[in-house]
Amino acid sequence: MASSNELLRVAAFCLSALLDACSVPVSEIITVEETDVQGKHHASGKWQKMENPYAFTVHCVKRARHHRWKCAQVTFWCADEQLCHLWLQTLRELLEKLTSRPKHLLVFINPFGGKRRGKQIYEKKVAPLFTLASVTADIIVTEHANQAKDTIYEINIDKYDGIVCVGGDGTFSEVLHGLIGRTQRSAGIDQNHPRAVLAPSTLRIGIIPAGTEAWGGAAVRSSRCGHPVI
Repeated sequence: MASSNELLRVAAFCLSALLDACSVPVSEIITVEETDVQGKHHASGKWQKMENPYAFTVHCVKRARHHRWKCAQVTFWCADEQLCHLWLQTLRELLEKLTSRPKHLLVFINPFGGKRRGKQIYEKKVAPLFTLASVTADIIVTEHANQAKDTIYEINIDKYDGIVCVGGDGTFSEVLHGLIGRTQRSAGIDQNHPRAVLAPSTLRIGIIPAGTEAWGGAAVRSSRCGHPVI
């Protein structure tokens, strides 16, 4: 019987080959989870020859046309329970090392923009993805104009890894200007001075389009905040 170290080396080797073959960077893996094989039936597959198969599922993003990403799931089967668990452990350890991945976000939802589908889009599309990726969020559903901007000025934003706006260009504008203003105030900079050198923000902004127009939020860069907005 192989030792734990030998199995770990096999798992690491197979994992490297897997990622290379599938062309999935670790940064694009959302999460991995053990899969319950009880009651699973498929038309074909070598796993069916295994007496007691074990499996885990990789949730990742798949690059589609027009710079769009879609969620994808791939399930891998293994005849050895210990090896399967080592695969899970190795992948989870790699994901933990991704320091750029957010853990806690502030989310502003504009329920009035567009076809009033902001809350529906967040609840059905975004929230499940955050849960899958173990990302927690404080949610504020805006009730009036400039609420997002004013809130950013008032609350402690240091506890967040980023700010997400669900709405149209107006919601994004509020969040952007609020973040710029709050950052300059904290740095003691007069942002209205014509020669002011603005301080960059460490917070990133995420955009979930839910406004009237299909505006260009997919490739926005703020020279003031200094970070790409995706």
